[in-house]
Amino acid sequence: MNKELKDKWVVALRSGKYKQGGDCLRNSRENTYCCLGVLCDIHPKVKFRGDTAVYDDEDESCFKLPESLATHCNLTKYVDDLVKMNDYMSVSFKNIADWIEKNVQDDPVKPKSL
Repeated sequence: MNKELKDKWVVALRSGKYKQGGDCLRNSRENTYCCLGVLCDIHPKVKFRGDTAVYDDEDESCFKLPESLATHCNLTKYVDDLVKMNDYMSVSFKNIADWIEKNVQDDPVKPKSL
């Protein structure tokens, strides 16, 4: 995952700005987010239409991270663990942020071209 985005996501999860919820990315009636909904909220190419996250004006989802966003962020292998922690185990955003820091790998640094 892009290190800048990962760091921004971790800060957002710890910020106290987001009320934790589950079963969907965002629940606007209750003003809650799952941990992946927080990622959608801070991602520059994701916009919410109601409670549906729309990535790059193409891929959209309400209940799970849009597939193309998961692929773009190199999160595909982590999504199930994050959903399980957030929705079924009631792990706090702070503890999910700790898990992300320890387990979600940063994208390799690409050498600058000359």
